[in-house]
Amino acid sequence: MRKKELDWEAIDPLLGTASDKKIAAMCKVSVTPIRSRRVALGIRAYAKGQERDWAPIDPLLKAGVVSIKNISLKFNIHSPTLNDRRRKLGIIPPKPEPPCWAEIDPLLGTAPDVRLALKFNMPKTAVANRRKQLGIPACLEWNIIDWSEVDPYLGTCIDREIAERAGVSVARVAQRRRRLGIPPFSGRSGSKERIDWKAIEPYLGTATDIQLADHFNVSSTSISRKRLDMGIKAYKQPWNWRKNKRIFNAMSNMEIAKKYNIPTSAAGSARAKLGMSAPRKDHSFIDRYLDVLNDAEIAEKLGIEKRIVSNRRYHVTKRKGTATATHANNTRPEGASMI
Repeated sequence: MRKKELDWEAIDPLLGTASDKKIAAMCKVSVTPIRSRRVALGIRAYAKGQERDWAPIDPLLKAGVVSIKNISLKFNIHSPTLNDRRRKLGIIPPKPEPPCWAEIDPLLGTAPDVRLALKFNMPKTAVANRRKQLGIPACLEWNIIDWSEVDPYLGTCIDREIAERAGVSVARVAQRRRRLGIPPFSGRSGSKERIDWKAIEPYLGTATDIQLADHFNVSSTSISRKRLDMGIKAYKQPWNWRKNKRIFNAMSNMEIAKKYNIPTSAAGSARAKLGMSAPRKDHSFIDRYLDVLNDAEIAEKLGIEKRIVSNRRYHVTKRKGTATATHANNTRPEGASMI
């Protein structure tokens, strides 16, 4: 078997900057040739406690705005090393505040546990355990997406950006893109070097990352990373939802988010605080296909969840008073809701 030829021009600058084992893992070779090369060049082995340039890192640790995780990713330093440095500087990390269940409890069951966990920055298991403790059933509803509005943007930017704007999971956007045969976004026309940060930096934190990304035609991920690097807090969209509470009876959370240019989660949180339920969706548009297609085919044709079609078939069948319907392939699904 032919030995793998190593690109020493690329590997030599790394020798001594990390352990031989780590460099070998990066190059996907055994440790022996890496160690032999380092010894032959007279380079000392990497010492775990060797001197590091803390000048650009210490201000971030002292400010406490950028998380340890983000600093670790930016400077390629292990989080325990950063925590040790923080202790040496006498910086006491803030203790996480206990969950404010008075604010969270009214929202339990109105949205998936994972979405509430992300909203309140806490583990999903904590939200699920609290919900079960109060005897509240899990939220099984899925948003119905008007894919005709979303499809033109598929592949033009990363799936996460589209998911944030549509108020759905990244997995659903990726699934829809693959179903239409659209390749993933590989990068914008301009490279990182061509982003005019001097023009963008004064506006960081004055608008949402997505708004700035749209205005300057860059990815929101780039905007978010730059803002975190500069220690700038995210912009919070001011919105007086109490003065606009009448719209909650006529519009969905996603429609409100689009109209007022706010996150879908903000509209959902305001709806929960007002104690108002989402307007009932008219799913009669599904009926015309029930007798000619099965549930999976209908879901794919309309770009909706299969469970929504199954629920609609069940209730239409029940209303007709028949035990089965043509092409019906499911009994009543678990957690079926009235449509």
